[in-house]
Amino acid sequence: MDNINQTRVTEFIIVGFPGLQDSQSKSVLFAVFLTLYLIIILGNLLLIGIFAADAGLHTPMYMTICNLAIIDITLPTFTVPTMLNVFRSASYAVPLPACFIQTYFFLALGCVECFILLIMAYDRYLAICHPLHYPIKMSPKFTFKLIIISWLGGFLCPLSPVIMGSPKMME
Repeated sequence: MDNINQTRVTEFIIVGFPGLQDSQSKSVLFAVFLTLYLIIILGNLLLIGIFAADAGLHTPMYMTICNLAIIDITLPTFTVPTMLNVFRSASYAVPLPACFIQTYFFLALGCVECFILLIMAYDRYLAICHPLHYPIKMSPKFTFKLIIISWLGGFLCPLSPVIMGSPKMME
């Protein structure tokens, strides 16, 4: 019983797309995913720029759309570069701490996105069901507070599962 075999995981091996491991397929995948990533970034930056430039768009609905554009920039930023690195390098290994950091941010931004969509649903509910009370109940200041709470809550939600799953807790 004293001879217990213990193995420490120090990295993850990303397999990628089975059957597409040759250099030509990896180059095509790299080009496709990089192009899509750049389109996502530029399109959402355009939305944010339009929102910032036009003061008439500083309403609750457009504030939440601007936050969704910010999330749509940051969410792929935590996943796509790792995938692009796997396509371009000969090494498929991702260090364990980097994997947990990427997991945390992916889950956190996903939670923030859900909360922002909840604010958007509430905004539309008030606009449709209580149109006369809408300007009072859904002011830009109140929407800004809801957005701040969404970001804080979104980053707190996955904190405990990621910490409990981290290698330090497994020792």
